[in-house]
Parts: sequence; C-alpha cells; structure tokens
Amino acid sequence: MRTIEGRRLGEPTLVSLNLDGVPLEKAVQTLAERSGHRIQIDAGKDAGWARRSVSVSASEKIPFWEALDRLGQAGHVRNDPSIDYWKPAKAATIRLIDGEPTSWTLYRGAFRVHLASLHWRRDLDLGVFANRKPERVGVFSLNLQAFAEPGRFLDPDGTPKVEVEDDGGRTVPPPDEKTPEQPNFRSRSEIPGTIAIAQWSVKMGLPDPKAKALRRVRGTLPVVVSAPRGEPIVVPMAEAVSRTLRRGDFTLRFPTQGEAQRPGFLRGPRSRNEAGSWQFDVILGRDPASSTRRDDRAWVCAHHRFGFEDADGQPLSWQGLGESAESGNERSLRVWITGQGPPARLRFHDLAWSSQEIPFAFVDVLLP
Repeated sequence: MRTIEGRRLGEPTLVSLNLDGVPLEKAVQTLAERSGHRIQIDAGKDAGWARRSVSVSASEKIPFWEALDRLGQAGHVRNDPSIDYWKPAKAATIRLIDGEPTSWTLYRGAFRVHLASLHWRRDLDLGVFANRKPERVGVFSLNLQAFAEPGRFLDPDGTPKVEVEDDGGRTVPPPDEKTPEQPNFRSRSEIPGTIAIAQWSVKMGLPDPKAKALRRVRGTLPVVVSAPRGEPIVVPMAEAVSRTLRRGDFTLRFPTQGEAQRPGFLRGPRSRNEAGSWQFDVILGRDPASSTRRDDRAWVCAHHRFGFEDADGQPLSWQGLGESAESGNERSLRVWITGQGPPARLRFHDLAWSSQEIPFAFVDVLLP
C-alpha cells in the first residue's frame, strides 16, 4: 500500500480548461476550483491587468502545470516562485504576477521541468610562483529546475543523468578530472505555503568550439517526492520537549539536557511587529525493524515530517542549520525557526514518499 501510495505522488492532477473571453480573475478561480490547488493573483496597486480577457481551449484534460502555463500565456501572467520567510501561508500557494511564462519547459506527470540557463566560462590561472605555467580551465554547465505540484516535497536522490549533443552531432563530454562531477543541488527551505522547487547545476565538459547550438539535451532527474499523509500529531511545545512522539515508523523527540549542545531559545522579537528567531535541536528516529530501515531514501525526506506553529495556529518557517547521525537509526537536526511569535505547538506527520526519475529532453538550444 505504501508503494502504491508513493507512486501516485508522481501522477498529475488532470484538469479541463475551456474558457472563452472570461476575465483573468475568473479564469484563475476556475483553474483553482478544478485542480484543488490554491492560486492567487498578486496584482499589487495596479490591478487593471488582472481583469484581462482570456481564452483557453483544451480538447481533453491536461496536467495541472500545463494548464497553468496555458492560462499564463493567454493572460500574460507567470508563476512567481519567490518566497517570503516572514509571512508563510497555511496552504501551498501559487502566486501569479504580470509577465510571460518561462520558455524551455516540459511537463512530466506531477512535475514541471525547466531548462533555466546555460553557462560557458573560461578561466586563466596565471599561477602563484614564477616557474608555474599558466593554466587554462573551462567550465560548461546547465541549470535545470523541477517544480512539484502544491502539497508535495522534492529532495535529491542521486546524480542526474544528462546527455548532450551539439548541432554537429558531436557528444559533449562528461566533466574532466578538474571539474567536480557531483552537481550542485538546491531546494526549498521549510517555508510553509511555498511550492517545492529543486534546482541542479550540472557540469559538463566543454562543447566543440565550432558548435553554435545544442541539438539535444536529455536525461533524468532522480528525486524523492513526498507528501504528508493522514492527520498529524499536534502537541504544545511544553509537552513536546518532554516526550517522544511516534508517527508510523518514525519517532521525534527533543534531546535531554545532557544531549543538547545549545539552548532551545536563541532570540525573540524586540517588539510586537518584529519577527524573532528560535533555535532547537530535535532527534528523529526510526524503528530498526520497519520496512523503511531497508531503504535510506526514507531518511532523505524525513525532515518534512515535522513543523512548528505559533499560538494563533500560523505555520512558522524553519531552516536546518546542521545534521548529524547519532546512529543508524537516529539523526539529530538543528533547526532555526522564524516568525512573529515563538513556536507554541509542534506538528508531526506521517509521510507518503517515492523515489522517482523525472525524464526531460530539450532540442535546438542556443549556446552562450
């Protein structure tokens, strides 16, 4: 059941979108209702463009991300993935602003894959000592992004597989020994209300100097996709620090006074209108006899199992400052929490999760 449930995380939300000359605001509301996702227009002071007339026609149901971008092309709006650390939302929200949707985008199930940029840099190291010869170094890299549908998390699951062929049919080689093969990976911090975005900077060898474009860029992005399942355990912080919480095969507890390396309280707000920050150590554990013990991917997404909220029930943003493995079945995570008020309650979820590979293929990409 867990395997089937995990695989469903990669399936898209299919929506029908047949709109003829309706105001943009109504079109966005229609898409939100049909998809079940929260979408809002951020028009700011100039709200006139939010009333543009749009027409979108799809003969059959299409994946949510594709429907959103078709609506964006018709209404000249785009998804703004920027985040606000200080004003998290209770539900994952897609924000639309004035502008054209991004190009070089593919739709793969519940994911949108975007080829964000290409970088071709050449360096000349003149050396420190007089007898050292100058050294030329070239770096070529691709930046790829994957967006998950609202309510799902993305984490890395290994190295992307990328094949690149230039316009002359020549294969762009893998990186040489001087270039790190492990691609840089960045993803969201634990900011409630944001959409999961993963970004890879994949380094390659240098293209042939005669190449003007890339005929084909293809490969797969390995990810662990996860989402909360069932109702979370919600307990006051005062109660949480003195007990062990169990959800599914995982437990969460705060270290005892002897185990803690730093105090739980770091800094509070100096005034009612200022945000504060707090620091805690938490320890995640898993049952050594459980099925998750046989697959370390369950650890990759384990930090999505818990969160914090203030006295008003507003979710608080947090970031991991460091992680250490106490044993094969326990990990200690230091978290930095921000918000208008101190964390009043802790939420501990069970997760559905799955290891998946997102395929992509782009053609006729110009070289820098």
